Amino acid sequence: MTLSHTTVNRLPLEEQVKMVCAFVAANPK
Repeated sequence: MTLSHTTVNRLPLEEQVKMVCAFVAANPK
């Protein structure tokens, strides 16, 4: 992922999950 760990760690877990889901949806394997 391109997100920095420091940025992610400042977010609530729910927001982290949303961001990860969006990232995965935008980058199908």
